Amino acid sequence: MKISDPDRSLRFYREVLGFQEVMTWNTGPQTVIFLSQPIPGIPTSEIFKSMQSRAGLIELLYLHGTQPSRPEANGVPATNPLGYFHIGLSVPDVEVILAKAEAFDDKGVRVIKPLGPPTSMSVMGLPTDTPAFHNSTDFIFSKVAFIADPDGNWIELVPQAMHKAKEVTAQ
Repeated sequence: MKISDPDRSLRFYREVLGFQEVMTWNTGPQTVIFLSQPIPGIPTSEIFKSMQSRAGLIELLYLHGTQPSRPEANGVPATNPLGYFHIGLSVPDVEVILAKAEAFDDKGVRVIKPLGPPTSMSVMGLPTDTPAFHNSTDFIFSKVAFIADPDGNWIELVPQAMHKAKEVTAQ
């Protein structure tokens, strides 16, 4: 994922999403930063050794001397429709991540879609004339949220456990 400021992005991915830096590689025209979720009892150096076989790495790419394009005015990522739209992360507690994003002191970081059903298709980053989701998806979409990182990249937060409340019937 292209970024515009490595320090600002690293702070966001550490403080809001809990990632740790596994490796930084300055190739001259670009710097590549690999991040992973911490693994209890395993030092970062061990994660680095096995990073090609590790699930859940994020690669941040900083192109020296360039400024990636920002999202369009309506907040929808300015991408080719067939290209990158957002990344999805499964997290232990969506509400905790949302609170961290709201408290993060960078104007680019924002909550795009809070918990609850989407109020419009544009909140989900889709054109306003997109047909509404089927009612059967309300439960799932009410449990996920979207935030934007400092560069406006969208991140979908999906709960690691998604349980429907059990219905209690009177006997």
